[in-house]
Amino acid sequence: MSEIVASQQLPPGCQQPPPPTDAERSAFLVVDHVSKVFQSNREMVVALQDFSCSVDAGTFVAIVGPSGCGKSTLLRISAGLAQPTSGAVLVKGKKIEGPGPDRGVVFQSYTSFPWLTVRENVEFGLKLRNISEELRREASRRLIAQVGLSGFENAYPETLSGGMKQRVAIARTLANYPDILIMDEPFGALDYQTRWAMQELLLDVWEKEKKTVLFVTHDIEEALFLADAVIVVSQRPGRVKNTLAIPFERPRVSALKANQDFVAMKTEIVNLVRLEMPPEFGGRR
Repeated sequence: MSEIVASQQLPPGCQQPPPPTDAERSAFLVVDHVSKVFQSNREMVVALQDFSCSVDAGTFVAIVGPSGCGKSTLLRISAGLAQPTSGAVLVKGKKIEGPGPDRGVVFQSYTSFPWLTVRENVEFGLKLRNISEELRREASRRLIAQVGLSGFENAYPETLSGGMKQRVAIARTLANYPDILIMDEPFGALDYQTRWAMQELLLDVWEKEKKTVLFVTHDIEEALFLADAVIVVSQRPGRVKNTLAIPFERPRVSALKANQDFVAMKTEIVNLVRLEMPPEFGGRR
């Protein structure tokens, strides 16, 4: 299935977007009326349609929605790994045309290079940029300690658990000093207990690094625990159905998940998502 990009004729429902508002221009990351269409020989699939949102600097925004609603497609466009059919994504007012060092991406799959040690993986991007060995070592030492992997600097990925591999991925991404972290289900393959631990670790790292984060997850409890705001996406074609500001104070610990107000808000978001699911998958109409 091929992509339809902006230079081609737009399909119905994917009109040229209006210019961004002043508020959108001032936001750190702006998704400006983005639509994305995939074309095969037999059908046209509209993954996203007129999707708009904005993310302020230093905030943590999570995106949830039913499977197949275009969440990961949106992240790929934000990372510069795919182009929208119409609309644009801007970082600090600049339109994204492709991958760039201002955006760091962490995927669900383990992406460490198996032939490199933990330290070599963390330093990989810095080495490509011809950063001196002294500065590379200083950065890797700090980040490896920050993600709780001190003592594993010379270990290879095959000897690490899933949670440890994702810690390496986070440290390697942060080593390049991106302005924004784009995270696509980074803890989706982890067991329940490890996932809890990684959520707390990510919050600790985020509070120290003060990065802007765009985070996709199917786990509504995870989104609520981590984020400053949660965007609920409709069924395909994906649009913003609702945006909820999360009122819980920081720093947060896992005990928050048993809080009555937290459980009530989780139920509210679950119901919003269920309304977007087909009845055969538990959706409600």
